[in-house]
Amino acid sequence: MESIYITEAQTTLPDGEIARGPITTTDHETFFFDNTLGTMDLKLEMKKGDIGWYQSGATEVANAEQMIDELGVYIDNHLGNSPIVNKISLE
Repeated sequence: MESIYITEAQTTLPDGEIARGPITTTDHETFFFDNTLGTMDLKLEMKKGDIGWYQSGATEVANAEQMIDELGVYIDNHLGNSPIVNKISLE
């Protein structure tokens, strides 16, 4: 399958370092983040479950919950799945 560009995203790693790069998908279920800032090799695979976003593969990052949540917001906002956007559009 061909990779589909979703958006550019930035997140802060647990150690305070910044990661930035594209988020892509091939199926709109699994999303991939690939850091392009600096020399840090960071690739994440993420999915959204019933209780929110979680890491489903690629580079294991300890204590990455906040980082995954930040990237999930970028995806949700781009796809129109943001609770804030949905609330505003319903009013």
